[in-house]
Amino acid sequence: MPGLSIVIPTLNEEQYLPKCLELIKQHASDLNEIEIIVVDAGSKDETLNTLSADIKLLSEPDYAGLKYKSLNAGARLAIFSNILFLDADSCVPQNFDKLISEAVSEKNIVGGAFELKFLERLPSLIIIESVNRFRYLSQKTYFGDQGIFVKKEVFEAIGGFPEFPIMEASHFCRNLKRVGKLKLIHQPVFTSGRRFIQGNIAKVFTKDVLISVKDSLGFDVQHYAKAYWSHNKSL
Repeated sequence: MPGLSIVIPTLNEEQYLPKCLELIKQHASDLNEIEIIVVDAGSKDETLNTLSADIKLLSEPDYAGLKYKSLNAGARLAIFSNILFLDADSCVPQNFDKLISEAVSEKNIVGGAFELKFLERLPSLIIIESVNRFRYLSQKTYFGDQGIFVKKEVFEAIGGFPEFPIMEASHFCRNLKRVGKLKLIHQPVFTSGRRFIQGNIAKVFTKDVLISVKDSLGFDVQHYAKAYWSHNKSL
């Protein structure tokens, strides 16, 4: 069915989720062609109370620290032909749904993502934006905070997100590139830089680079997951 299903994994997102949902509704070109699916991993705050009746909710506390499970479970509920995976602390650009529809209509395009910018305009975070932009322009693999989108039929054909507790989005993009091309939409999704700010920007970024480089070289980085999620309490 034509349209866009938006899957949002959540865990204690009362601070950011309302704005995320508000901008989806404000910036969509056609709300009749959109559904929102929230997969909550056991929030203890007011996250679930921020949801309106038109939002599909799946609550699975066992998914905490296993984001790939939330993403795959949400995708299984999707009714539309395209899926957007969006972090709860992310803000979509104007006409994002139209931009996705136009992107996947191009020859051989199976999915893609948006440019990334941080909500907090700190000089150090702007530098990280630039480094990340070089990475995803050169490697053509994207992270979850960029709003990854995909054709549902392709998602199902490749088996969804791999069962990795970290770097699942990067490996997902690699799998997509085996069956088609990815499109970068040159409009930004604005995402909170909170985990950098809360955990010391230089320290967190250095660890991120280490994990990313090791992963790209073929090393197993999944043993970093426990420490990663212990410092990042949200999805």
